[in-house]
Amino acid sequence: KIKKDFLEECKNKILEDVSSLGEDSKKTLKFIESQGKAITNNFIVEKCFFLNGANSSHRAKISNAIKPLTDLLLVDKDGKVGNKPRLKTRIQELLGNHEATEEEIEQVYNHILMEILK
Repeated sequence: KIKKDFLEECKNKILEDVSSLGEDSKKTLKFIESQGKAITNNFIVEKCFFLNGANSSHRAKISNAIKPLTDLLLVDKDGKVGNKPRLKTRIQELLGNHEATEEEIEQVYNHILMEILK
């Protein structure tokens, strides 16, 4: 019973974090997750928001969208390769401490992706 309570609490924490994100951050998170690999800010500007990557105000928009994602440990920012998806890793970190099964982790991951798609 106690483990289940902690699992539920962790799941709710991640959902709250994702729900609290602004629209640009949600869109960016969804795009980074869909790519499944490290991608640059310019790539996000051009392929996700369909803006000119050479424009500094567009790059600033993406930087502002990514900041909360890195603060919440949902994206790894790597100066050499760009922004790496880590939503599933974050879920594993939080739920793994409470012996969550791979199936439970996958369910939370899919639930959060559906939340982002709203």
